[in-house]
Amino acid sequence: MVNHIDQEILKYSYEGNIGYLITRIDALIDNSVREEMILRESIKHEVDFIREEHFSKSNSDFTIQHKNYRYLLEKFVQIKPNGTKLLNGKTFRYLIAFVDKIREAYEASDILNYELFSLGLVIDEDFVINVKSKIDLDEMQRQYGQEEARITLGLAGTESDRVSPTIPIVEYLNNLDLQFKKDFGFGIKNMVNLLQIMSLWPIYCKNVVESTYYTAETKEITEVASEVITGFDSSETERILDFLTLKSEKMLTIIGSSKFTDDLPIWEHQKRPYRYLIRPLIVLDKKYLWGPYSTDRSGKIWASILTNGSLPANLVAPNVNKLLAKYQEDIEKNMEVKTLEIVKRFTKFADKVNYSRDTHPQALGDYDVLAYLPELNLLLNIECKDIIGAFCPKDTRRLRDKIFRLEFEKDKKVKNPGNLIKVENREGYLKESISVFREKLNWPIKDNAQIFSFYITRIDYWWTKFPPRKTTVKFIRIDFLNDYIRNLESTNI
Repeated sequence: MVNHIDQEILKYSYEGNIGYLITRIDALIDNSVREEMILRESIKHEVDFIREEHFSKSNSDFTIQHKNYRYLLEKFVQIKPNGTKLLNGKTFRYLIAFVDKIREAYEASDILNYELFSLGLVIDEDFVINVKSKIDLDEMQRQYGQEEARITLGLAGTESDRVSPTIPIVEYLNNLDLQFKKDFGFGIKNMVNLLQIMSLWPIYCKNVVESTYYTAETKEITEVASEVITGFDSSETERILDFLTLKSEKMLTIIGSSKFTDDLPIWEHQKRPYRYLIRPLIVLDKKYLWGPYSTDRSGKIWASILTNGSLPANLVAPNVNKLLAKYQEDIEKNMEVKTLEIVKRFTKFADKVNYSRDTHPQALGDYDVLAYLPELNLLLNIECKDIIGAFCPKDTRRLRDKIFRLEFEKDKKVKNPGNLIKVENREGYLKESISVFREKLNWPIKDNAQIFSFYITRIDYWWTKFPPRKTTVKFIRIDFLNDYIRNLESTNI
């Protein structure tokens, strides 16, 4: 399939089609943005449809097609074909349909390879392949997607309970900017601001009319940025533009490997440094080409490291990564503080409990938050972790193992079991040692107290909503915890 699409693309002109591909991607994003705006506006009115269902399906369709569109554009950049054909609606749809099957096959292969689910392959009489799952994966993703849609639309969760770092944002941003300069030779503020200017190019470049994509030389971009961005360091422009450019010779590279891959490594995410999402510029005849929506999206992804605490790829950046690690620690500490604050709305018997209080063995680690609700005779055993996102099956397996891996697998002891088992072990110890905690904490815990264990996260994923193994631990977003405990009270356990 990959060989076939490579041969097809060779028939096309690179120069004659790259602008067309940029336009199609931006048109797709534009449609998605408009859909979300309409749904957000609909909250003010009565409607005859379920918003989260509509938004979830729309977002899911967009995500799949955006992957397909990006793959095709990145293929053109990789191959740089010197044919003569020009894309049109019909030929574009054919190539995208073919790409969709390649993507589906890659994803199915990875799901099997990383043992995420059991899958099967169905080939019909027209030799069209379709992936089938043993479990109802579509329904799981539908439920997860609708809950995420409700959160995005502001229909679920307590916004004031969402966690932010204690480090002042201005101080943190200035420090991050400094570390970027050490590692990359330019500041992140200049880069994000420049992407924002480029996404609104005709507003700041008066001799340019609104278009589906724009072109400019380094000199012109530097002049506009220097005029518009306060404190912009023009000496960094060339390095920033070079950093944000997709390069043909780099498209098949993976971080940490000296070998080129046989195809665009879409099975990777963190180890794939040249992706259109984070490098939205293309050079043609010494001019940069870009789509306004794509540069806007890229700028938001780079800016999101302020809240995500990680770079969008495993780039060699020792100074930046050291700062981000401290940020991550700060976030997790704040999660514990916020979780304790939420729980104390319902009981005065709540605290962080570590082994130094002689309540439990050191090997069990800390109870990030332990609480007792006398009216319900309920003990809450709470773990707080900020899970960094997974964007491909390989990352999903890595993170899944970090959380869910058991102590024993295939008769071999695992040196690093998932941290969920520690929460489960603490729950087990609680059941056996209620009298110890009652005495040491001076709480009125009854011997027959029921124990609920929670794994609190900032963001949830469909594999925390549907855990891959049985567990007594409930995964909850921190901004849902208040409502969850309130509902426990109303059900009179």
